[in-house]
Amino acid sequence: MNTHPITRPPTLRQREILYYVTLFHEIHKRLPSTRTLQQAFGFKSQNAAVCHLKALVRRKLLNHSKGGYSLPTQN
Repeated sequence: MNTHPITRPPTLRQREILYYVTLFHEIHKRLPSTRTLQQAFGFKSQNAAVCHLKALVRRKLLNHSKGGYSLPTQN
């Protein structure tokens, strides 16, 4: 059965990255760069970090606009 990506729970790696991004934001008041994510998670390229961020956007756990990525606002 092929489930839509939004309805499936995030993978362990996606949860780790989201936790890192959220914690980084709390400390630095901004999101980490893709280079920072690459270094923190040992990715071989920045593109790997971008792919993970895009997956979080598809799951609506991050927002993406022309200005970059942002955490969803909480009501």
